[in-house]
Parts: sequence; structure tokens; C-alpha cells
Amino acid sequence: MKVVFGFKFKWILRVVFIGLVLSALFVAWLFFGPGWRRLTPSMSDWDLVEDSNGNIISAKTDFSISDPGFFVEFRFIAKGVKAFDIVINGRDLAPFYKPEPTLGENDSTFSPISGYNAFSPIISKDIFFKLLNKGSNSIEIKFSSADQVKRSEIAKFRLEGYSQALNFETINYSAQFKTADSLRFAGDRFIINVNGPLVPDEPKIESTLKWIRKNNQVEEFDMGIEARGSTSIDFSQVSYSLKFRNNVDFSAIIENSLPSTNWILYAPYLDLSLIRNVLAYDLSRSFGHYSSRSYPVEVIINGNYMGLFYLMEKIDHKSLKLDFTRQINPGYNQPCLPFLAEIGNVDTKDSVVSHSLGWAIVHGPPRTELRNSGYYEKVASLLENMEMCAKDTGCLLVDKLDFLSFSDFIILQELMKNVDAYRLSTFFHMRCESSDSKIYAGPIWDFNLSCAVTNDRRGSDIAGWIFSSGEDVDDFWTNLFKHKDFTAFFNKRYATLRRNHLSDSAVLNKVDSLVSMVSIHEKNHRSKYKWPRDNFWPYAKLPRNYDEEIQRLKKFLIDRLRWMDSQILR
Repeated sequence: MKVVFGFKFKWILRVVFIGLVLSALFVAWLFFGPGWRRLTPSMSDWDLVEDSNGNIISAKTDFSISDPGFFVEFRFIAKGVKAFDIVINGRDLAPFYKPEPTLGENDSTFSPISGYNAFSPIISKDIFFKLLNKGSNSIEIKFSSADQVKRSEIAKFRLEGYSQALNFETINYSAQFKTADSLRFAGDRFIINVNGPLVPDEPKIESTLKWIRKNNQVEEFDMGIEARGSTSIDFSQVSYSLKFRNNVDFSAIIENSLPSTNWILYAPYLDLSLIRNVLAYDLSRSFGHYSSRSYPVEVIINGNYMGLFYLMEKIDHKSLKLDFTRQINPGYNQPCLPFLAEIGNVDTKDSVVSHSLGWAIVHGPPRTELRNSGYYEKVASLLENMEMCAKDTGCLLVDKLDFLSFSDFIILQELMKNVDAYRLSTFFHMRCESSDSKIYAGPIWDFNLSCAVTNDRRGSDIAGWIFSSGEDVDDFWTNLFKHKDFTAFFNKRYATLRRNHLSDSAVLNKVDSLVSMVSIHEKNHRSKYKWPRDNFWPYAKLPRNYDEEIQRLKKFLIDRLRWMDSQILR
């Protein structure tokens, strides 16, 4: 009997032990697992300031965060309060704002950043990384007396952070809070200080730039800065547009670059290789065409390390040396018209024209200078005539298009299988040099979704042409190959490039050269943006580390060249 009892007692102990372990794990999950965590104390611990009528006009408190990097997103929650102003660590986050209800009938969230999605309940972690301190922080909420906010109405006001989780997709490649003084720099770095807690989408805000070269030489500039991009504006690392007060000449650093007031800080956030765009631009220049020149720098904004960027020339009429002086004259009536047009995402405030390829953004002098000259109508007509000629196999296409630039443009888009090709960031221009009145393709732009990054539009398949995929790609590109003279030129040009700039060894050497260039920055960059472990859009298949990513990039390029050989050189 004792034995049986002892046997049962042992099993009871085991069951109790397992239950305690599971309970502890559940409690740990509740406290340390994924989910929203309250960061500010209950309202009873806030210092409240009331006006003579008993309306709350200010609420202040302190709170502590051991590491903001533990959180991937933040949000404000207030019950019944529809207008307030947030001040964190003495910096005003936004003016009064009336949000739409998003958390239930009586709740609302505050998403106050001008230039960001005003009605999103989530506030970007990067905004808070610029505001929050490790350790002690202060927050003040300001209300308007006119809104007559009472104590009971702000009882549930709180700031929350979403904690990291193994299966929470955004944590896999989230930005970690990183100060510059915790890093060692082997390359150039930009130290930017802005007049405000964050860099807005627009307009540009005043800032100072201190460029510290790897030889410790220092240059300082005054400039305006704003975030740039369409989809990329919501990424953890965003690109920036810079506008200097005067033309700056960086040709001693960026070879053959032109003096300009407008520059770009490009963020390679989506590209784990960090080199896809630069690779495309370098190859295009080796073909003999203009493309944006660049230089790698690490960027610190208001003391926070932001990762590796590329200082790049901005594509505009000045970078192509297009002269509009005569075209501003309404009486100008020559067959050649200098222009730079872009097919892609169109903002209605840009100078735009409509034609059968879709809307085109025209880059050039201010619209007011050209409005009365019929300039935009003439550009639309030129683009329309170009497409109509492509449709007509009896039309002398060689009189309309520069075969060399169009061939090289297509070859490069197809080699790297850029899934955005032909429909976004696609440029055309006319130079009007001597008697040349042909339309040129390029400059190329935006290759971050290339070389098997994504399965979209079969981008990871070795076989298949993007230009004839039929997925939002205009028939214009397929129509080009219905002209025998263009097809013959294209095939011959590809064969020539395969013997030099696109030989296997030339392409692989170019990749190795760029990897060597960014290698001194990659360690710091990864301390900010951890290597993704599970899912990371847009990658179809996630490489395990940087070396694997580079090997996959190389393999894709060589395999793609082999496939193109089989289609063109047979």
C-alpha cells in the first residue's frame, strides 16, 4: 500500500511541477511576450494643471524605459479626448489634432506626425527613437480650455509600446535604438542636426551637416532636409532629400559629379546586399550612359545612428545638362525639345503631362516659366509620336529613338530582372545636341526590387522577360521588337556587351568591388538593422547572412546571363 501511495504521490508531484512550469511560462509570456505594454503610469500619478473652471490644460509625468529598442511600435490612447498636444522630453511632437475614432466607439488614438498617415493608430518606432531616452523620460499632454477636458475624460490616457516577439514580422528587421558614440567608424559619416524632433516628409526643414571623412577631414554645410519616397516613406530606414543653400561640388569625392544644390541620401533598407542600386548605376555608366553617381556614408541624425546611406546625385535636367533657355520663348518652334520625363508615381503638384504611356512627370524649370510656351503639350506630343511609331512597323523608328540607349536600358532592366521596370521610375529625355532630335531612354533608377529579391511578377525566376510580361507594362516595349532594325541592333549590342562589360568575370568583379566598398560599414549597419530571421518583405526566400545574400546575387546574375544568351545569341 505504501508503494502504491508513493508511486501516486510522485506522479502528483510531477503533475504539480509541470503545472507550475506551464503557469510560469504563461506569466512570462504575459509580461515578456508579444503585446502592447503600458509605458506611462496611471493618471492618478500625473501632475494635473487646471484652469479656473476646472478644465484640464496640462498633465505631466515621468516614466522610464530601459531600452526603447525592446519595442517595435508605439501608440497613444485616450478615451473620449479628441484634441491634445504631446510633448516628450521637452520636444513638441505635434500641434493640436482631432483624430478619427480607431479603438472603439469611445476611444481614439493620436497619430500626430505631419507628413505621415494621420489616421494610423500606430506611430513609427523611428519617430520615438528620435525622442525617447534610455532610462528617464518625461511626457506632457496639453489640452485646450475651449475643449473643456475634465479629469474623468483623461483617466485612461496612456502611452503604449508593442514588445518584440519571435513571430511578429516587423521585429525581424526592426531598427534598434543606437547612439553614435557606441560605434566605431572606418568610413565617412554625416552628422546631421535638425531643428525639430524628426525629419518630416515635407516640407524641408533647416539643418546642419558635418561631413567627417575617413581621414578625419571635416566640412560643414547648412541645408534643408526632408524624407522622400512613396512606399518607402513608412520603412524603418527612409531616404532623404537634401537642398544646400548654394551649389556644392563633391567631384573630388564623387568622381565626375556636377555641382548642385539638390542631393539624395538613399537608404538601402529593402536590399540586404546593400548594393543593388549602385551595381545597376555602375553598369549603366560602364555602358557609356549617365546614371546617378554615389558615395557610401553612415548617417547620424540628432545623435541617433541611422545606418548606411548613399549620397547620390538627384536626377534632374541639370544632371543631364539640358538647356531650356530657348524653350522658354513661346515662339520656339524647332523639332528638338529638351525634356526629361518620368513614368511612375505622379503627385498632382508636379509638372505632369498625359499621353498614351500614362502620366509623365516632367523635370525642368518651374512650371510658371513654361506654362505659356506650350512646352508640356509639346512633350506629350513627342511621347505620343514615339509610341505611335513603335506600333507602326512601317515607321522609321531609328528617326525617333536612340537605339543604343533603348537597347542598353532594356538589357540592364532584364539582366537584373527589375520588377518595377518600364512602369515606375522610367525616364526618357531629349538632348538636342547638334542636330540630334531623338528620344533617349534613361537615366535608369530604382533597382532595389531586382535580382530575385521578390516573387512578384516572377522576379525570382531565371527565365522570362519583364518587358513582355503583360503585367502593367505598356505594349510599347514589346512593339519595339516588331521592328527588325531595332531587334538586329539590340542583339548585336548585347553580344558586344557580353564580350566586355557584361562578361561573367566583369560582372562578378563589379559585385566584389562594391561589396568591398560597403564592408567597412556593414557591421555598424547591422547593429542598427538586425538581420531578419523569419519573414521580411519583399524577399521570396530569406538568406541566412550577408555572405549568402551576395552569393545568391552573383548566381542569379550569371544564371540570368546564361538564359539571355540562349534567347539572344542563338
